Amino acid sequence: FGFCDNENDVYKYQSSEYDVIRLDECTHFTGTMYDYLRTRIRGANEFPKQTKCSTNPGNVGHQYFKARFIDIAPPMTTYTQVNKRTGKESTRLFIPSRVYDNTFLMEKDPEYVERLEELEDENTKRALLDGSWDLYEGQFFPEFERSVHVVDYMPPRTPDWRIYFTMDYGLDMFAGYFIAVDNHEYGYVLSEIYEPNVIISEAAKMIKARQRELGIKKVDEYL
Repeated sequence: FGFCDNENDVYKYQSSEYDVIRLDECTHFTGTMYDYLRTRIRGANEFPKQTKCSTNPGNVGHQYFKARFIDIAPPMTTYTQVNKRTGKESTRLFIPSRVYDNTFLMEKDPEYVERLEELEDENTKRALLDGSWDLYEGQFFPEFERSVHVVDYMPPRTPDWRIYFTMDYGLDMFAGYFIAVDNHEYGYVLSEIYEPNVIISEAAKMIKARQRELGIKKVDEYL
């Protein structure tokens, strides 16, 4: 067992060697801390080298671990990354779990769910009760829920669908979305542009290029 209370604590492990590192409540660590601790996974033996983490959503490392494990692939799907220099593969896997999956807790303390449902803070409630990672302070659509608003299949687009392009331009970050709206007023995000340090003339070129890639001849409205 070891501790890592702040980012400078990682250097206490500078000369260490581990085959496996396990982090409990890993979102309490920053991405910097996690990345450095992973450099301590090394050794001349043939034992498989691994990092294993368990955590609830939220806290300082939420966005880092969400990007690293949640956003890259669907749950229970192995994501494979190839090292450009060595050609070797590394894998990641996100195994989701909700409070209801804790059969021992549900059997011995079923009222725990009721106590979670009474929480006034919606983000904390969704994190602990539903295991939701789609939590952002100040987000415009706090009701967003991946199981409701993300679909595996989009119906074939027909010519009578309306196409919109909506964007928020800034030199620090340019975000743009092509959105198709069907005859039932359901909107589907067709494509996303999300790039930093793009001047406005280059942003315009990116929009037009993406429009050609999508085969969109006419955009009904730019927002």
